[in-house]
Amino acid sequence: MYFEDYENTNLLGSHEGLSKSGAVYIGIPLKVENIFLFILFNTIDRQVFKNPVIFFRAVEELNYLIRAGIDIDLANNRHEKVYFKLALFIGDNFEVCSILGLSESFKSKFFCHHCIVNQSEKNTVFLKKDCNLRTVNNYDEQN
Repeated sequence: MYFEDYENTNLLGSHEGLSKSGAVYIGIPLKVENIFLFILFNTIDRQVFKNPVIFFRAVEELNYLIRAGIDIDLANNRHEKVYFKLALFIGDNFEVCSILGLSESFKSKFFCHHCIVNQSEKNTVFLKKDCNLRTVNNYDEQN
């Protein structure tokens, strides 16, 4: 699953315009033709109604595919049922932070969603062993 905001009237990228939209794609690996638009929404609606409302139907559909699967036709008149699992959620850094409820500001004191490195330390810490990783418990304390 891939999530990205875009602005269809601005070729240079998405900004805070009225036509800014969010798109979520799903795909079955190995073939480009297996990438499908899953949901499409106006980004302003997501700001107003929040993630649970915007993604409610998508979550329902994913749960259905996990539970019930789909029937596919194969060669030689064979039929198989395929069940799905969500294995990965990707997107650009801002969208991943926003969909997961993490800090959406890269100017905040603790900007990284993987570790607890502040703005003043960011140019001096280069190795994982030199920083404290975020946990469920310490995330809320740092934001």
